[in-house]
Amino acid sequence: IKRIVNGLNELKENYKKEIISHQDSLENKITLLFLEADDLMKRGDLKGAEKKLVAIISSDSKNIRAFKELGEIYFEDKNFQDAKQTFEHVLKLAGSDSEIYFELALIDEANENMGGGLDNIEKALEIEPNNPRYLDTKLEISIIKKHKTSAAGAYEKLKEVNPENQKLEEFKKQIDEI
Repeated sequence: IKRIVNGLNELKENYKKEIISHQDSLENKITLLFLEADDLMKRGDLKGAEKKLVAIISSDSKNIRAFKELGEIYFEDKNFQDAKQTFEHVLKLAGSDSEIYFELALIDEANENMGGGLDNIEKALEIEPNNPRYLDTKLEISIIKKHKTSAAGAYEKLKEVNPENQKLEEFKKQIDEI
């Protein structure tokens, strides 16, 4: 019985080592794929980078970084539908993320869905209310939508948060014209 127990313990230890070794090799593979994807993106090969990111996702279906980068590639490639679906999937994986809501607002704006863009930028601002980039985008969308109260509120907040913003004068003129 002692010999059987020792044999089982040895098998158990070997199994643990094999699992750890497999996890290490998977992490190394994913790291290498990220490096290759980054290199391809820098060279402008969006399709090649997309393939690398899809390979990462097929190995690790919850890799948020891979999904974010894939969404960025789709956006850059003007594949807005896939970009939107990818970023919405990131929200399911990661929960509320102001940067993802911001990306969704940019996608909506590019698709001329200003209502959706305004909703998403509002969600981003709920998480980071003083982010100048988000305020700037809310202001632009509000002006396009001719939403004077929303634009004025965003203008005041942006003026408070980032008084050196070079576009404030132009924004003020645009708001006055609404």
